[in-house]
Amino acid sequence: MNINLTMGMQAAAFIAFIWFTAKFVWPPLMTAIQNRQKQIADGLAAGDYDVTETQAPEGYVASADPVSITITVGEQSTATFQNSRESGSVEITKVDTADGATTIGGACFSVAGLTVCDNQDGDGNDAEGVILISGVPAGPQTVSETQAPDGYVAGQDVDVTVTVNETASVTVGNQRQTSTLQILKVDAADGTTTLGGACFSVDGGNPVCDNGDGDTDPNSGSIVIDGLSLGDHQVTETQAPEGYAISGDPQSATLTADQQATLTFEAVPYTHLRPHETVLDLVCRLLLETKKQ
Repeated sequence: MNINLTMGMQAAAFIAFIWFTAKFVWPPLMTAIQNRQKQIADGLAAGDYDVTETQAPEGYVASADPVSITITVGEQSTATFQNSRESGSVEITKVDTADGATTIGGACFSVAGLTVCDNQDGDGNDAEGVILISGVPAGPQTVSETQAPDGYVAGQDVDVTVTVNETASVTVGNQRQTSTLQILKVDAADGTTTLGGACFSVDGGNPVCDNGDGDTDPNSGSIVIDGLSLGDHQVTETQAPEGYAISGDPQSATLTADQQATLTFEAVPYTHLRPHETVLDLVCRLLLETKKQ
């Protein structure tokens, strides 16, 4: 046997093996190794996964539903989770400040961006004057009245702390809207000369006398009464100026917000009255006599 020929053929075979491995075996193997290294470095192998949130950020509720994603080699996949804030409820009781207990319906309130009106969408309490708002984020919140009941002034903001799965209760008081009534007492002879000393009762209440308690106008013959509720009121003269007769007929006034109403009572001297003649009769008689002249 020719030893040189044998060694030459073995060397040629070895060289051919090296060439074949480098050409056809090594590249795919290195690619597979690199991909696997990347998969290991990224932490996940290619495929489909369900991602579940196990702990939510502080103050939030963890998402109950997993998110499905597909991992592709060489690419980044993203899973998005939406968290809702931990929440509780706020119950608002609307009362009249006159007694601090009478509930008033018709108000609207805003808490943490949620606006709810009494006995409308979002109100979890059917009682008039009580509004229950659920889903309010936990933590410090401010309760603001966005609409007051008819005839009332909106109350002040109230700060409240909402606790998870609990109901925080607040009471908001409202004052009634008020208006002003002016009562002028004039001499019937000319209809313009004001006369001091008269007293008047509103809706049967305690009389208010000219320049006395309850009269905010220092001018004689003009009585201004503040703080009257809106709506219709009946005014009766209870005391006439000295030397004049009391006007027997009450007058009515309708008070509206931010607008003063005025009533004028004419005074007739006693000397002008005939037997059994009322003040109204005298006024009519004097008007007729004036026209005749």
